[in-house]
Amino acid sequence: MSKDYFFSNVEELIAYLYTKKETISPLKLQKGLYFLYAYYTAMFGFKDNDIQEMIEQTYDDLPAELFPAAFEAWYYGPVISQVHTKYRQGEDYYRNLAQNFKKGSYFKSESEKQVQAFIDKLFNTVLKSSDFGLVDRSHEDQAWKKTFAKGKASLIDTQSIIEEYETKFTR
Repeated sequence: MSKDYFFSNVEELIAYLYTKKETISPLKLQKGLYFLYAYYTAMFGFKDNDIQEMIEQTYDDLPAELFPAAFEAWYYGPVISQVHTKYRQGEDYYRNLAQNFKKGSYFKSESEKQVQAFIDKLFNTVLKSSDFGLVDRSHEDQAWKKTFAKGKASLIDTQSIIEEYETKFTR
């Protein structure tokens, strides 16, 4: 596949999430984006043939990453600051994006429908979790820990997220 990312920007994914739920707390949105990004790279982006044979599925037609990520290590876990800034202006911006979201342009092939099912299932789990349960869970990740130790609002290296979740997924 020629695309680098499943969604060309994070707002496309957020628009889809808002088609599922009209109101999303800021912590659930931020942690949802983080876990969706991390688990997507492990499940769909990991191109190890032995692993793909084990799960009897290949996703070579999918991009390695869900969206171009720029997570920062904040006190309450990974945050995309541009999303935080827009969210503070109100959720209407994201609700409007959701009204114009065209599912058919993203989830056409069988692999893309697998991505949709993955997003739906994981995001439903996020929505059922408590905000601070998600914060605690994100604080377990080494990518966040190492970056947060350097100081607030430091950019988390996406490669460290990818490697950590590929390792977790293949254990």
